[in-house]
Amino acid sequence: MASTPGRLVQVPPFRFAVVSCGRTSDRDECLYRGAYPSLRNFPFLSGLGLASVVSIVKGGLSGLTVDLIEFCKHERIRLIVINLGEESKIPSVASVTRVLGLLADRRNLPAYVHCVDGGLATGVFVMCLRMMQHWSIESMSAEYSRFVKEGNVPSEVRNFVVSTFRASNVDLPVAKRASSEGENEDDNVAGDDAFSTMIASWVTFKPFADASSG
Repeated sequence: MASTPGRLVQVPPFRFAVVSCGRTSDRDECLYRGAYPSLRNFPFLSGLGLASVVSIVKGGLSGLTVDLIEFCKHERIRLIVINLGEESKIPSVASVTRVLGLLADRRNLPAYVHCVDGGLATGVFVMCLRMMQHWSIESMSAEYSRFVKEGNVPSEVRNFVVSTFRASNVDLPVAKRASSEGENEDDNVAGDDAFSTMIASWVTFKPFADASSG
């Protein structure tokens, strides 16, 4: 089908999907996932109104394309980089923990998380989030398997998520208490429930495998 003259074609990145989505009174607070975006994906991503892009790549900043860096600068999107080691396909627990803490801050949403192919490394990150949401191992594994060609969860991934990652170590933002001078709490950060508004909305997001229940 030919595109309409003057209209940009909206092409989502490979393996693009919504991880979870909530909404406040003024905007969406969503987390998306997928593969490394190319030039043809930028119009689509621009339409999401992203506040952050999380890039899980080998080499850190040197592993990013100039196109992606310039796109984020132009759109005023915060670019957060998780550096994969040369021999590793799994991000470090420290990196995953840090970035989950950043994404618990509403100011960093909506966000797009990606690795090269939108499969293994991104899947590990999402599985760690699901641990915070108290998903069952079966539901997390079923979701992970949808985005990798092997169709299953490698033992190293399962061990990382279940045994190495600790949700309790994620540094979640805590709302500022109103002071005696009458200062208001910061609407952009979480309250005492340990999850921000965004995390709270994610907790109520059912695993796709369980969507027919309840």
